[in-house]
Amino acid sequence: MSLNKKQINSDSVSKTLQYDLCPWANSYISWLQTPLSGLFVACAASVLLGIYVAPQGFAVAAIVVGFILMGILWPAIAMRGIAGELHWQQRKCIEGESTEAILEVSNRWPWPVWGLTIDLGIPTDHDDNTTCETVSLACVKAMTKTKFVWSVTPPRRGEYPQQPATLATGFPFGIWNASKLLAIPKSLLVWPRSVELHDMPSLAGDDRSIAGAWIDRAGYEGDVIGARAYRDGDSLRFVHWAQSAARDSLVVCERQSVAKQVIRLRLACTQAKTNCERDRETQEWLIRVTASLARTFLSHHWSLNCVLNQQALFAEPTQHGIDRVMDALAVYESRDVNVGERSWRFLECASRRETTTGRNRELEVVVASRAAWQESMESSTGRTAALWLIVDSDREDFGTEGLDGSVWMQLDMVGNVWSQLKQEWERLCHDSYATPVG
Repeated sequence: MSLNKKQINSDSVSKTLQYDLCPWANSYISWLQTPLSGLFVACAASVLLGIYVAPQGFAVAAIVVGFILMGILWPAIAMRGIAGELHWQQRKCIEGESTEAILEVSNRWPWPVWGLTIDLGIPTDHDDNTTCETVSLACVKAMTKTKFVWSVTPPRRGEYPQQPATLATGFPFGIWNASKLLAIPKSLLVWPRSVELHDMPSLAGDDRSIAGAWIDRAGYEGDVIGARAYRDGDSLRFVHWAQSAARDSLVVCERQSVAKQVIRLRLACTQAKTNCERDRETQEWLIRVTASLARTFLSHHWSLNCVLNQQALFAEPTQHGIDRVMDALAVYESRDVNVGERSWRFLECASRRETTTGRNRELEVVVASRAAWQESMESSTGRTAALWLIVDSDREDFGTEGLDGSVWMQLDMVGNVWSQLKQEWERLCHDSYATPVG
C-alpha cells in the first residue's frame, strides 16, 4: 500500500511540474527551444562578462560566434553542391504494402558530405499527419553520383509525397539545417485497400442479372435470330449445314448477344472533421468498401458508373476501367455538400439522359455512412429506390427499411469490417431471392 501511495504522489508531482501555466506565452518563447537560440544567449552572456567582469569573456564570445558561423555556413555550402532525384520502383501500390524508393544523390564538391537526411513527406502512422518518415544517409562521396534504395510503406491511400520532399543536412553540429527540394519526376499513387469478393448476387431479381439479358443484336450467345453468309473468323459450330447444302455456300446461324449490365455505385459520406478521428476512419472504410465493390462488379463484366462528389466516372469492365476507378478513389476527398436532395437531383437528371439515349435504367448501390444515410432519408422525397450499404462506427441497428430506400447491408467498425463484408456478400449470393430495385 505504501508503494502505491508513493507512486500516486510521484505521478501527481510529475503532472504538476509538466503543467503549462502560461500557454499564451509559448508563441513568444518558442525560439528558445532551438539549439541556435541557446548559443546566442551564451554569446550575449559572454559579451556582458567581458564588459563588466573580465576581458576573457570576449574570447569566449568569439569562440561561440565561430561555432555558430561554422554550424550555419558548413551545411549551407555543402548543400549547394548536392542534388537529389527520387524515383519509385512502381507508380502505384496499395496502402499498407511496401514499395521501393530509389534516391540518386550527386555531389559536385571535391570533399564528401555527411549527415544527409531525407524527408519523403510520407506520414509514419495512419493517425498522424505531422510526423513524416525520415531517412538518414551516412555519407555521399566526393565527385560521385550515389544511388540509395530502401523500402517505404505508405500507411494510407493518396498521392505521395503529400508535401515537398527535402534533402537536408545539419552536419557538423546540428544547430541549423540547410535543405534542398528533391526532384520527383513522377509521384506515387497509393490505392485504398480492397477485399476480393468471388460471387455475384442477383441484384435485379432474375438469373440473367449477373451476366446481362439477351437482346436481339448479332452475337454469339442466346437463341438463333437469323442466318447469314459465312465470314472469315466465324466458328464452324455455328454453320447451318442444311442451308449451306441448299445454297452451295457456307451459311451460319446468327445468335443473340448479351446486353452489358450497368450499375451506378455512389459514395455518399459527409466531410470528415479534422478534429474527429472517428469520422476520418469511417470515411476511409467507406472508400475501401467502395473500392471492393467496384472491383467486384468490373471483374464480373458489369459496366460501372462511379459517382464521387456528384461527378460520375464511367468505367468499362477492363483492367483500364479498374485502374481508372481506383485512381479516382486514391485521391478522393469528400466535400461538404448536401448528400440528399442535390445528389438525388443529379442522379435523376442522369437517369433522364440515359432514357433519352435509349439506355436501360441502371441499378444503384450507395455506400454511405450513417449520417449521410439519415440526411438523405430526411431531405429527399419521391426518389427511386436504391440498395444502401451502411458503414457505421458502432453496432446500433436502425432497421432494414428506409423511407424510400432499403438498407442492403450494414457493417460496423467495432468488429472486422472485411469479415463482415464477406459474410454479408456470401449471404446475399446464396439467398433464394433477390432484393427488387425499382
